[in-house]
Formats: sequence, C-alpha cells, structure tokens
Amino acid sequence: TTFMVHPAPFDDEYTCESPSGARLVSTRRTDDIEGYAAEGTTRVYGADGTLLYEMPVFVGRRETHLSPDGSVVVLDGDEHFGTGLMRSTRFMEEDGDEDDGEGGAQVVASVYLNGELWRELTYEGDLKGPPVPADPMKEIGGGFAWRREELESEVDWEGRALTFYSCRVVEDDVEVSGDALPREPWIFCCRRWCCCMTYYREPQLPNIVRGETLLSLALPLSESSEITRSGD
Repeated sequence: TTFMVHPAPFDDEYTCESPSGARLVSTRRTDDIEGYAAEGTTRVYGADGTLLYEMPVFVGRRETHLSPDGSVVVLDGDEHFGTGLMRSTRFMEEDGDEDDGEGGAQVVASVYLNGELWRELTYEGDLKGPPVPADPMKEIGGGFAWRREELESEVDWEGRALTFYSCRVVEDDVEVSGDALPREPWIFCCRRWCCCMTYYREPQLPNIVRGETLLSLALPLSESSEITRSGD
C-alpha cells in the first residue's frame, strides 16, 4: 500500500533562535492567500535585537540552524516536508525537476553566509549517497521515501561542521547499537507538515542505525572553507 502525499499550507511565519539569543524570522509572502507558495523573506537579528541582514528566502518546514553570531544559516531538508521525507532515486531520474537541483539531483541542505547563498549540497552530487529505494511499502505517493531510513544530519557549531551520515534499517533479530531507534507504535499526523490525509498509523518504527559518514562540510568562519569526504 502506498499513500498519496501533498504539502499542507505553510504557516505565516517560522522562527529559529540560537542559544546565544540570535534569532531568525522567516515570513511567507503576504499575497499568497492559499499558503502554498514557498516564497517570502527571512530576517536575522543579533542577540541584542539588531537587524543583521535579510534575504529573499522562505525557510518553510526545513530544519533551521542559526550560528551563535547569526552569520551562518543552515537549512536542512525540503521546504515542504522538512527532514521527514526525501525523493526516491527513481522519482528523481524520471522527474528531473529543476527545483531540486541540476540533472535531477535533489538539494538536501543549503548554507547561507550573511544572507547570501554560500553552498547547496545535493544528495547525488555532493553526498554521493546510495540509491534511495523505490520500495512501494515506503515510497510514499510514488516518489517519496522516509528520510530517516536513508540519511541523518548533524550541525556542530563549536566544531563549525555540517555532517551527513548514511542510515540503514536492521531486522529485529539483528543486534543493534545503543543509538538505534526503538521499535514502537507511531502515529503520523498530516497537520504537522505534509500529508493530505488526516492520519495513518505505521505499525512499527524500524530499527535505524547510523552508517558511514557521507560528507563533512566545514561551515564558514569567513569567505573560505574546506570540504572533507569520508575516505579522503
């Protein structure tokens, strides 16, 4: 069984605050009455409330990370579905949507420095991730898969690094590491971020363990940085 997925309307505003007190406010464009356009303006304020800069970007449901000084913004995932879903390899090959990067490569994260796009990372090009399976039991709506089963990300401001790891699902009879997610009943509610259905119940959340490091990106302190790939 597969489930059709359609984005829910966006909220008018999304915010993110750093422990230092720096704050990001992203506002959807006011003429979008229905709330589906992923367009708007994002403003970043320092810990003292001073406007540092603004950028013509709407963060939507992407997982947002703001550096302590407010200079760097990491937007992880998709503006419609956040880090909950990603598109299957088959879908990207057949669709080739220009919104998801050149040549059908989907953008998994974007990094902004002082309001300017500093780097976009694609799953196929930068991470060189393994194919995302087109298993009909988890390929939601014919094109989406659960990102948690394929990819995990981590932002470390102290180490100034954005790191992506592969993930794998292990069977019940296989011993899993301590950081594996437990198997337990789980309810997915569409009103959180994405589905056109009211809800459906997934019987069990699979055991997921972190795999190899796909990419570690040194986040910018200035205009330059380095990329380190696992095995380099």
